[in-house]
Amino acid sequence: MELTAEGTFERNTKAVGSALRTIKRAEPEAVVMVGTYGPCAEFIKLAHKSGFDPVFVNISFVGANALARELGPEGHGVIVSQVVPSPGIRQ
Repeated sequence: MELTAEGTFERNTKAVGSALRTIKRAEPEAVVMVGTYGPCAEFIKLAHKSGFDPVFVNISFVGANALARELGPEGHGVIVSQVVPSPGIRQ
């Protein structure tokens, strides 16, 4: 896998428009997102409104339940990784 574009936004904001434009120009098949649910949801919603529909992949930091609530039906197809304990480790 090769990085085709990188977009950033100011922390504690939902100002993702510039990042969306940068990433959209590269026409990736997938977008890996690192952020909280608010800006990630805003990015996905704006992307859909603009006709940009790659596979969106979020790391578990996003908060899967909060992202799902924020996106509603627009969350269809969004992937969220989940960190779980190793089944071989007993606590």
